[in-house]
Amino acid sequence: MSTLLLVAQLTDRWGSRPSGSGKTIWAEQALPADRAARPGPAPPRHRDGR
Repeated sequence: MSTLLLVAQLTDRWGSRPSGSGKTIWAEQALPADRAARPGPAPPRHRDGR
């Protein structure tokens, strides 16, 4: 499986553009709504899911 196929399956949007020495590949992936509102890492979760 090619790397770009994996990128296409795991991201919301992706693309490429030529650069001086090759290509630049970019990708976007949306954050879950509850994490987008607060910066920083998610709080640790307990093993039972709380």
